[in-house]
Amino acid sequence: MDRPFGVGTPEQYARLKAANFPAEGGPAVLEVEVPVNIIAVLESDPDARDSMDSGDTLFDPSVGIRELLTAWPTLGKRIIRL
Repeated sequence: MDRPFGVGTPEQYARLKAANFPAEGGPAVLEVEVPVNIIAVLESDPDARDSMDSGDTLFDPSVGIRELLTAWPTLGKRIIRL
């Protein structure tokens, strides 16, 4: 990724998050290929867009989650265990 990350790199964030949940199997990064039409939904919302600018993409009930869940079975995914 070529964006800045306000929460550290995905690998750093995964390790910090895993430290808070030691019984869950260790750190991992889930990469998901999100289609541009779903990203456009987030970019149309000022709060979601600001979050994306910080390097943290959030889908919530009011913005984007319905579209993401609908597309989820067909999206490309990769799990990177650290």
